[in-house]
Amino acid sequence: MLLLSFVNTNAQYRFINYNVSDGLSQNSVHCIFQDRDGLIWIGTQDGLNSFDGKSFKKYRANSLDSTTLSDQFVLSIEEDNKGFLWVGTRNGLNKLNKQTGKFSRYYLTTEEKNFINSPYSKLIKDNAGRIFLSKNNRKGFINKKGEVVALDTIANPFVFAVIDENENLWGFNFKKKKLCTIEKCYSNINTSKVIFYDFPFVDFSIDQLKFEIDSNQILYCYTSEQNGRIAFFNTITRKWEKQIVELQAAINQIYFTKDGKGWVSTDNGLYQISQTKNGFQLIRVETIGVQGSSILCTYQDKQSNLWVGTANGGLSFHNLSFNNFSITDFNEFGATVLKAVEVNKKRWVATSKGLFFFNLINDKQSPSKSYFDNKKISAITIDNSNNVWVAVDREGIYVFNLLGRQINNFSNRGSDLKLEGVLNLFCDSSGRIYLATESGFFVYTADNSWIPFVDFTKNKVNTGKYILSFFEDVQKQIWVSKNLGIDVYSKNLALLFSISSAKKEDKISRTIITGCEEDAEGNIWIATLSNGVYKYTNTGFKQYTTANGLSGNIITGITKDKQNRIWVTSSTGINIFNRKQNQFYTLSTNDGILTADYFLGGLSKNDKGQILAASSLGLVVIDADNYFINEKNVLARINEVKVDGQNVETNFSKLQLNAGFKTISFEFALKEAFQPEKIFYQYRMVGLDTNWYLLSEESKITYSNLPSKNIRLEVRAAQLPQKLVNAPIEQLYIEIHPFFWQTTWFWVLMIILLNVVTAWTIIFLNKYKQQKFAQVQQKIQDERTRISRDLHDNIGAYTTALIAGIDQIKGKSNDTDELNGLSDYAKSIMDYLRETIWVLNHEKISIVDFTDRFKNYAVKIAKHYPQLSVNFITDLQNERVLTPELSLNLFRIMQEALQNACKHSSATEIIIGFMSNDIIKLFVKDNGVGFPFHMEASGNGIFNMKKRAEEIKFDLSIGRESLGGINICVAEK
Repeated sequence: MLLLSFVNTNAQYRFINYNVSDGLSQNSVHCIFQDRDGLIWIGTQDGLNSFDGKSFKKYRANSLDSTTLSDQFVLSIEEDNKGFLWVGTRNGLNKLNKQTGKFSRYYLTTEEKNFINSPYSKLIKDNAGRIFLSKNNRKGFINKKGEVVALDTIANPFVFAVIDENENLWGFNFKKKKLCTIEKCYSNINTSKVIFYDFPFVDFSIDQLKFEIDSNQILYCYTSEQNGRIAFFNTITRKWEKQIVELQAAINQIYFTKDGKGWVSTDNGLYQISQTKNGFQLIRVETIGVQGSSILCTYQDKQSNLWVGTANGGLSFHNLSFNNFSITDFNEFGATVLKAVEVNKKRWVATSKGLFFFNLINDKQSPSKSYFDNKKISAITIDNSNNVWVAVDREGIYVFNLLGRQINNFSNRGSDLKLEGVLNLFCDSSGRIYLATESGFFVYTADNSWIPFVDFTKNKVNTGKYILSFFEDVQKQIWVSKNLGIDVYSKNLALLFSISSAKKEDKISRTIITGCEEDAEGNIWIATLSNGVYKYTNTGFKQYTTANGLSGNIITGITKDKQNRIWVTSSTGINIFNRKQNQFYTLSTNDGILTADYFLGGLSKNDKGQILAASSLGLVVIDADNYFINEKNVLARINEVKVDGQNVETNFSKLQLNAGFKTISFEFALKEAFQPEKIFYQYRMVGLDTNWYLLSEESKITYSNLPSKNIRLEVRAAQLPQKLVNAPIEQLYIEIHPFFWQTTWFWVLMIILLNVVTAWTIIFLNKYKQQKFAQVQQKIQDERTRISRDLHDNIGAYTTALIAGIDQIKGKSNDTDELNGLSDYAKSIMDYLRETIWVLNHEKISIVDFTDRFKNYAVKIAKHYPQLSVNFITDLQNERVLTPELSLNLFRIMQEALQNACKHSSATEIIIGFMSNDIIKLFVKDNGVGFPFHMEASGNGIFNMKKRAEEIKFDLSIGRESLGGINICVAEK
């Protein structure tokens, strides 16, 4: 064997770090994993953490709660095909239901429940979805059903085994002290073929030996001893490589990313390992931003971010886009960066504690020189000769060449130059230097003189005198940004026009102008201190604010890259204009830049097109030309469901609930390791909502008093509101089971029962009513009989006697006419009485009997009127039965009509009609002269006829015939 040390060639990676101050439970990170929902899971010495790119959620052990971790020291993490998370700890194996936050504990043997140290240091998921469990003294796997299956007998002597792509189990047999493989270990391990191979070194502790296998099926055998060693075994050829790599540090982990790179985590930093023509070599990785040098683990997520766990240094991650950004902090000098300029790899940084010079030719990250120690550098710029102009606060202006030698200086002694309140320095294309102050500006010309521009009283528009910045457009016009607007000067420094921002009604409404920039189309972009950004075109002004994607409306700087993209800095971040979407995009941690406060006037570009920005993080350098906005669709997910405040479990995008809960809340996230700085969610509850509802600030919704029915929650997400329409939709089907009394079967049963009870009640009531009705009818009939008998016996007797007396008087008296009249009246009374008795004596009267009775009556009446001819029309097609009340009222109406015709019509013919078809219709019609209309309107007879008709719900009509006479008709409604 050939023993080689590593090749000391640096590979530089920049990381962003998270630790306990950011919410991590503990700073020693032993394992990292990303689940299918995009969450990052971190195992530490004090619990499990989940991380969504914004915040950490902690899961700790509690000896009094069996639904928590079995031990706080987390060593390994893996996810099964059902979405459950398996967590190996220093003492026990746990399964986490992510939706409820509850753990279940599992054991390879029953005796393990009583162990105080039973570590599960590695979990490996194979292509079939099984999870292999590796312990120092036991092996097993979790099958597709989620059951823990022990691998017995010959697997027991294994140490830290792995499985290759052919399901062969590899490890170290500590009894034979040899490399060992059990072929097809999942089939029947007790009958599997076992093969042994000599091990290249034996002077190590068994618990310090570890294994890993790469995509080429090379087995890496390494040790975590003080001087770590790596041996390489080809599992295909079954031969050892003729090389051993040794490090002057303990090797904690070897991990392979999707691109085949091997990452070696050691107590002395991070290395890359790769196989070349000359064998295996190690490359030391310079991990900028990682806290500490003891690396415990590495992990690559689905978005190709590289995560690094350290001992006591927390969690760090790197993204490929981070190469477009670099940060130089000046914390060691206690200085705040105010602005930087750069040309020909010479960088000058103005700070609150002096001027720092960097020579970047040799990629030096530390300043070569410093000037004006502990003095504030108010402004800095580079002229056309690459000389650097520096304004020292309240002291003077100094000029340096590229070698750092001072070649000139200016003060306000003996000149009109005022150096109090210097805010900016600028050089135009003609070489003139502009100095911005709080009371105007000064221009340094070729004749070595400063021209003051401090008197603005003659300007037509008051734009103030507080100067913030300068900008030169393609027409050589100078745009001067001021506290109350903008002044635009010609190349000869003659004022052309002004734009006011002093008043609320101005096009740029009441704000301070902080800078200007021009795009390739000739549009002027104007940065403000409170209103965001304005685009000034031939047609007017277009405003962009946080509603259009900006991280904030306080804009501190503005510039343009070589791709004609507008970049602006704000007090809360850095933004780039997306021309396709007509929106600003805020750069976030996902792009490789942390949220920071960017300082006023602190933006510049170097000769390579890189953007230099002064911020609270330090000097941020952006490789703008190589940066591209990530415009991919983001995938929303339902991260958490709570019913009445308690987490509930969903089953494959389906949730079943019983009625009775008050509130249900849903929390949304993205299926990514990092959430963008701004994300817009849209949701709707299909079955309740018809419209989509937008969430711009929150990612959580709550419903209350949901009905018992099948509904579906839909959610989608995008980084811009207009992209939501085409965004992918995540769905959750919700089935709310009603109370038993709200179910269909319950109501069917109740309806059947109610119908039975109702039918029985109706039958009972009908029988009861029939009995009561029969009793009442009998009583009524008895009463009628009594009344008719009384009428016959009393009034009838008296009337008969009266008639007899009148007849006797008639024989003795000569006044026979008057007596005949009395006799007629008495006989009429008797006739009425007989008709009444006839009706009372009959409970039911048919229409035929009624007709016959009235005909008899009419014939009797007609005898008293010899001039009259009474005829009858009868059409009784429908036999009807009349009640006594109806019979009596109809009889009286017809009786009154007949009497009127006989007495008042002077008719010679009366026709009486009886009809019973669909309705009953009776009429009395004559051919006489009729009776006067005043009788029709006011007569008691007519009035009584109408009242009787109303009582029995019949219509009474009185009409004149075309040939004369009256037709009185009563008809059923």
